[in-house]
Order: sequence, then structure tokens, then C-alpha cells
Amino acid sequence: MIKVFVIVGLICIPGIECWNFYEPQQKYYTELEKCLEAGDKLGLEMFERMNKINVPSKVKVWCVETQQHGVYS
Repeated sequence: MIKVFVIVGLICIPGIECWNFYEPQQKYYTELEKCLEAGDKLGLEMFERMNKINVPSKVKVWCVETQQHGVYS
């Protein structure tokens, strides 16, 4: 069975709150390495966007294997 991954991120503003985020147009990756590369870019983009508006934040991004429920005909 082919493994499929999606990017999941977490952005935290210290002392306030944390939120999950995903890619704007969610993509599916069949290779973990490519998912991690795209995740790094997305995490850096989110971090820079928060810095641009002077909001201190911590960003963490990782790839999660999607649940597959078999083949539908």
C-alpha cells in the first residue's frame, strides 16, 4: 500500500494560544522527504508572516500519514 502524507503545522503565540494550520490548497505527498521539504518552506513562510506584523510566535510543522480505508470501486 502506498503511504500518503499531508502537512500539519502548529503556530503558537507565547502566553496567548496555539492553532493548527494546513497548506492553503492541501496537497498529498507520496514521499516523506518531499513532504518535509514543503513543510519546511510553509513553516518558514508562516514564521516570516508573523514577524512581518510584529507578533512573536513559534511555528512547528510536520507530516502526517493519512488514513487509508482501502480501494473503492
